[in-house]
Amino acid sequence: LINLLLEQVRMLQAELAKRLAEEQIATINPNSIVHLLCRYEVKPGGNAYGGNRELLIRGTGTIVSTKGHILPVRHLVDPSWALESYPDDKNADCYKILSDNFLFKECDAAPPSADTLPTPEQIRALNPSTAAAPARYTAGLYFIPSQGDLSEDEYKNLDFAILTINRSINCSSAACALPERFPATPLLLDMISGTAGQNLALVSYGYPVEVLGGFSKADLKGVVGSFDRYYRGDKYFSDAPLLFRWTATDAGEGRSGSPIFFKNRVVGIELGADPENVTIDYGLGVPAISRILRDAGLENILNS
Repeated sequence: LINLLLEQVRMLQAELAKRLAEEQIATINPNSIVHLLCRYEVKPGGNAYGGNRELLIRGTGTIVSTKGHILPVRHLVDPSWALESYPDDKNADCYKILSDNFLFKECDAAPPSADTLPTPEQIRALNPSTAAAPARYTAGLYFIPSQGDLSEDEYKNLDFAILTINRSINCSSAACALPERFPATPLLLDMISGTAGQNLALVSYGYPVEVLGGFSKADLKGVVGSFDRYYRGDKYFSDAPLLFRWTATDAGEGRSGSPIFFKNRVVGIELGADPENVTIDYGLGVPAISRILRDAGLENILNS
């Protein structure tokens, strides 16, 4: 009897250790949600825009691997694809200028200045904002999807890219070495379990477009809501989830690329709100992103 009780205690201890490890892995690291300031340089034969030979485009990304891979939207770094995919977007003229005259170079990545994120309750009550800290890293383009077996519609909805951190900036010479492990938040590779109407709470953090007194702010703000449904594709994703819809408090403008979290893991990235109702929102699901990365032989991003 004593041996049986000891075995049960060992099993309970092992289960508790496993649960604590899972909870630790699932914690959102604030430093993984970065403000991206992406640089484009005028290409040979291109025309400088307003006399500027360099243009800066801002967005949100998430460090999703401890090796320094960042997940943003593709239209932040690939204006030619964006022009084809979003021809009626209000930024289409910007995409065309960039596509015709400029080449993407790299992005500066800045974490929020605070070490904690507002809770869903704080977001609902106050919607606090957190300014971005000085940029900590630069990141270059690592991967963008090819069309391959995707339908044209699927390809135009696969709005993600992968950047990789390549150097530290804004640091003293003694602190400029890249860390062995970056502050990452893991991806949720499976579909969200459950059905709409259950407690499938989502939270998103990103850097929306806000202009006060003529100055653009780089402030991290949260959005809360609940999962609604997945949408499949019409060819490559005919048997798998591609996009999903969720109800959000107010997704607002300029949040593309913001990570969407379910149980503290990244379940998707923000694509945009319904233009007639900003509480209806759409995201590109991590199950689709992970399928593309696996097919490209990039499991290292998913498993690190």
